[in-house]
Amino acid sequence: MGVLKSSLAFLIDLEAALSGVVEGEPAVATALRILAGRLDADDCAYDEMDDPQGNAALSTHHPASAGGVAIPVLRNDRVEAVLTLDRRGEHAWQREEIELATLVAHRCHESLARARAVREAKERAAHIRLVADNLPAKIGYVDCDLRYRFNNAAYADWYGMPLSAIVGRHVKEILGDETYDERLPYMERALAGETVTFESRSEHSRLGVRMTDITCVPDVDASGDVQGFFVMSVDTTERKRAEEQLRENDRRKDEFLAMLAHELRNPLAPLANALYLWPRVEHDAAKLAELRHMMERQIGQLRRLIDDLLDVSRISRGRIELRRAAISLGDVLHDAVDAIRPQVEQHGQQLVVDDETLMNVSGDAARLTQVFGNVLNNASKYTQDGGTIRVVARREGAEAVVQVIDNGRGIPPQMLDHVFDMFVQVEPTLESREGGLGIGLALSRRLTELHGGRIEARSAGTGCGTEVVVRLPIIDEGDAPVADTPRRILIVDQLEPRDERLQ
Repeated sequence: MGVLKSSLAFLIDLEAALSGVVEGEPAVATALRILAGRLDADDCAYDEMDDPQGNAALSTHHPASAGGVAIPVLRNDRVEAVLTLDRRGEHAWQREEIELATLVAHRCHESLARARAVREAKERAAHIRLVADNLPAKIGYVDCDLRYRFNNAAYADWYGMPLSAIVGRHVKEILGDETYDERLPYMERALAGETVTFESRSEHSRLGVRMTDITCVPDVDASGDVQGFFVMSVDTTERKRAEEQLRENDRRKDEFLAMLAHELRNPLAPLANALYLWPRVEHDAAKLAELRHMMERQIGQLRRLIDDLLDVSRISRGRIELRRAAISLGDVLHDAVDAIRPQVEQHGQQLVVDDETLMNVSGDAARLTQVFGNVLNNASKYTQDGGTIRVVARREGAEAVVQVIDNGRGIPPQMLDHVFDMFVQVEPTLESREGGLGIGLALSRRLTELHGGRIEARSAGTGCGTEVVVRLPIIDEGDAPVADTPRRILIVDQLEPRDERLQ
């Protein structure tokens, strides 16, 4: 057996040998190999115990001969590990050798414990990172110097920069001066130990200005000192828009119900009066004809209201069907004009139709008539008595373009994007001249889209009139029916308003 070096010198050599070893089990194997060489041991093993009964969790090499020694590592009267040495022959183990082996056993135990702690910390960090990066919110940690120490992937997306460019930087550098000044009072309250929640405007790298709900939770250690704070920021822009839309829908629903009751009551009053007057004028043919005409008109109004409501229901459930055929657009426009003529005559309005060329589309003639009838009805409704409505149909490439232009009240700029929404009216009052439920243009848009077309409204503002443009795809002339009427038509109606009251 060689001369034994001092324990101190040996430990210095051992630490030097282990300085480049990071993982626990390789470090143990290195320590055992060096120890066996120093002690001239034939066998050297180290075992970690995984339960109080001493079952081994880690076994490197076990001595087989009888000339061995077992050195326990005790923690709280519990054997946590055992280092065993074996030397062939009858040479007894010296006290210095046992002490040295005991130091190595504790060094192995500490190395494995440290390695486990590091591994577990990495695993926890990976789990935290995995969860944080998949949360629909910005998650960060800010220290007492207001520097970011942790950020999840949402930060990188929000600010359009890698996390390495955020972590370690001062909050002000990331937020900018204005946002930083706005949020500083809340951050100071968090650093004072208070959980703070507030609303703020944030600039997203791609989406622009967004509304966010921010919560700052202080990080307090065991002694009660604040080390920093965790911050969570949730984008609430879409939620707030949805809430606003719900409020707007509720408002429109209430207006719609009020308008529906009004519109249903309007035809009922003349019908009740006609029934009351009928026996009194039954011998006057002219009066009876006038009563009958008025009743037919009011019943027609009721029928239109009910048909529109049914169409709304069908469209909302996806149940509306088109009976497609090759049809002449000019014939459709004629039918729509004929349907609106009584209303135009009643208000002494001038209606001019200019159909430039023969155009044919594939569609449902009744539904397209409904589209243009609703548009014309709306134009007449918002055009003053004696005003002018012009319909121009022309071809642009593969599209038929129909413009309905009036010199009426026009549309305020803020309403242009909403005139085709359900239950929206430019003048939503019960006292409106023609009333209505605000669903005509919405139906026109949906029916136009079902035909592969599109519809839009234009107006320079209140008092400047309105232009509604409908675009539909044209089909080959060979697929269309031959029209029996001229393609260029001029209709001019200039009549005095009719007095509907009975004399």
